[in-house]
Amino acid sequence: METYLPDEVAVESGLLYRLILDGRIKGRILIHSSIIRRLERKALNGDFRGLEELENARRSAENLGLKLEILNGDPDLDPKEALRELAFKNNSIIVTSDYVSAAIAKALGIKVLYEKAKVERCLDAFFEDGVMSVHLKEGLPPRVKRGK
Repeated sequence: METYLPDEVAVESGLLYRLILDGRIKGRILIHSSIIRRLERKALNGDFRGLEELENARRSAENLGLKLEILNGDPDLDPKEALRELAFKNNSIIVTSDYVSAAIAKALGIKVLYEKAKVERCLDAFFEDGVMSVHLKEGLPPRVKRGK
């Protein structure tokens, strides 16, 4: 059975979740604790996207009978470096949508499941009928002005 190690980008972007649903991941999934710490830090600053995607991935893995486990590691190591080291030692597959991370892993002889990130234009969601303008200010949620 294959072992998969998703990086932070794969979790946060929903790639891990999509690959599980599509049946492209059929083995054990290990999430490095450094990724959990980074997602937690982002959530504390109001960005819950990564934690939500992790929960989606966990639920779908459970529904399909796959194991998703948290792996404790050296907190001082960079998450990308920690994943490469772990994948190299255990002959695991790194899951990523980060081209540079995929290229480095391949250069080191590590198996990679790479899929280019799907870019969605989130601003389009604000421009519905009757919307005159959208105001963006750092640190505040977007504000929509509607008119006739």
